[in-house]
Amino acid sequence: MRYVKIGALALTLILSATVGFLIVSDRLGQPAPPDPASLIAKAKQYRVRIERDTFGVPHVIGPRDADVAFGIGFAHSEDDFNTIQQVALGIRG
Repeated sequence: MRYVKIGALALTLILSATVGFLIVSDRLGQPAPPDPASLIAKAKQYRVRIERDTFGVPHVIGPRDADVAFGIGFAHSEDDFNTIQQVALGIRG
């Protein structure tokens, strides 16, 4: 009976250590969060105007294709950010 208790305790400790290691190793592999100031500086290089009509449909206006593409992405993230996050998580595994 005593060996069964010692074995159960040893198994519990091994499982706890394994779970702890997996959690910590997963956190170590993640990139650092981006600097908001650098993201804002990058966004300022685009000249885009997003106007929404009475139905809330975005109309994106910009002088270059890159500006319009940024505006479409921005409008999409305003409308459905949760789906974008779910797709990104699914792609990354």
